[in-house]
Parts: sequence; C-alpha cells; structure tokens
Amino acid sequence: MDVDRLREAYRNQAISKLRRLRAAGKLNFGGKFEYLRSDGNWKAFVNQLES
Repeated sequence: MDVDRLREAYRNQAISKLRRLRAAGKLNFGGKFEYLRSDGNWKAFVNQLES
C-alpha cells in the first residue's frame, strides 16, 4: 500500500471513530473547542478534516 492510500485510510478511520464517539455523547467539547457542540460547526469541522 502506498503512503497516500495509507494516509487516507488512517484519516477515514479516525474521522469515523470521532463521528461514532460524538453520536454516542462521549466527546466533551470545552474551551476553544466548545463551538463544536453545534451540529453545523461539527459538520464544517469534519468536512475540513476530510478535505
């Protein structure tokens, strides 16, 4: 597997895990990350990670 595909697979796996944790209510956003509690801000954040 080349490095680019490995990087993409790891990123996708990490994003998937973050989505599951947030859906289960297991992520606590405070301080400078408090804005991620909003669904719209969360979606924008994930979209940025995916690009």
